Amino acid sequence: MAYGGVIVFAFSLCEIAARLHGESLIRRFGEMCIGSSVIILGGVVLLPVVLSQNLTLISVVVLFFGFVGANFLPTAMRNAAEIDLEKAGVNDENSEVDGLDISSHEERGYNFTN
Repeated sequence: MAYGGVIVFAFSLCEIAARLHGESLIRRFGEMCIGSSVIILGGVVLLPVVLSQNLTLISVVVLFFGFVGANFLPTAMRNAAEIDLEKAGVNDENSEVDGLDISSHEERGYNFTN
């Protein structure tokens, strides 16, 4: 039988439902809870259930894992985008452009003529 396909389809539906309600979940429970704590809980619950080899229980927990894991990546990406590069220790001397005129390129040693 095609239990695997049904479980994957249901997992995806639960992910979609969680992402649609992600903003309200994050506002209600907090970013730390939804972004990390819940996905850790989902993984801890998923591992022993998969090892139990009970198909019905696995199906229910995979649905739960799809719901709790859906907002992990968007939350992590949002936090990564908010990192201040100075506080992160990233300093690039060439990150600021002096200007786009020819003299600035000549000062840096770039020659665009043949």
